[in-house]
Amino acid sequence: MEVNQKLLEFMEQTTIGEAFKYLGPFLKLYASYANNHETALSTLQEYMQKSSEFTEFIHTQEDRPDMNGLKINALLITPVQRIPRYKLLLEDLLQSTPEDHHDYQQIKEAATQVSEIATHINDHIRQHDNFQKMLSIQNSFDSSAPKILAPGREFIKEGVLKKVSRRGGKFHDRMFFLFSDMLIYGKPKFLDSGKKSYSCCCVLPLKHCQVEKVFGNLKKGCSDGGGMFSITCKDENLMLISNDKEEVEDWVDTLNTAIK
Repeated sequence: MEVNQKLLEFMEQTTIGEAFKYLGPFLKLYASYANNHETALSTLQEYMQKSSEFTEFIHTQEDRPDMNGLKINALLITPVQRIPRYKLLLEDLLQSTPEDHHDYQQIKEAATQVSEIATHINDHIRQHDNFQKMLSIQNSFDSSAPKILAPGREFIKEGVLKKVSRRGGKFHDRMFFLFSDMLIYGKPKFLDSGKKSYSCCCVLPLKHCQVEKVFGNLKKGCSDGGGMFSITCKDENLMLISNDKEEVEDWVDTLNTAIK
């Protein structure tokens, strides 16, 4: 807040370029906030699970009229998004400023400076989105699933595939979630609330997995234009089918890349 108050003061007293150039190094404070953001979210999640009083307090604050319907997660990400917005502002301003303008060089240097900070924070926004996705996947499973949120783990891909029954002849729809170190698939079930949930069928560590196209030519592999591939992991051997041959190609390529 102090940095932004100073930024406003400088812009009123000097020029936009000079203000941003002078205060640019202080904007690195946003990087510290962004770096701690994931920890803040996981801490918030932990205490909302531990304490009903804390959860009630958060919900009471979120229901205040001046919140305009925003939830705490939406507010916590706002400072992380601020620097990328400053970057766009300065780049647009630079394009609209003649090179012989007295503030041109300062705007140019400020744009470069803020761009470097924004690159770092953009990486963090991507990590934040990935974290939120993994959190929603964790919450969609019942207690049969392992802990999905883990340091260094990233979500890669999800989708429904038909799993061939071990007894043969039957296909069952299963929901697959691919992460940077494992593949999980679950059996869908519907809760009383109408929401979909999953019970975990199997967890496959990628370091033990091998993927093969069952049909070399996927166009001819299935009469409906789909395809089939297999995943072998220790004692597990899955035969998976999709009616979309491009989806099969994408799963095979993505799995092989993740395994490598």
